[in-house]
Amino acid sequence: MKLDKVTTKKRRLRKKLFLGEFQQLGMRIHCQLSCRDLDLVEQLLNDLIDMMHEYKLLICVDAGTDELNALIWPGSSYSSISDTDKQLVLNWLEQRPEVNELNDLGTLDVHHDHF
Repeated sequence: MKLDKVTTKKRRLRKKLFLGEFQQLGMRIHCQLSCRDLDLVEQLLNDLIDMMHEYKLLICVDAGTDELNALIWPGSSYSSISDTDKQLVLNWLEQRPEVNELNDLGTLDVHHDHF
């Protein structure tokens, strides 16, 4: 089945495959960190997860002592990340002392793009 021909698929199938009007977009971020050990990384991740939970966002993260890569998207079905949510996450990360450099890598399709 080809996902590139969205307009020829029925609404029920577009919904099932998260295509067209049901597409979910998330934001990708990359951070340079200055953590001396894994305990600091663990604390940063715990705080980040708590913040995501508070604002009903989901996160997929890969982190080490020197960098963090994350994909963030809304927890509700069939919705994309809003500009407000993006700014909230970016502001929160900028205020963290562990974060040296923060890059917003744009949006991507949560279900069909590669992270």
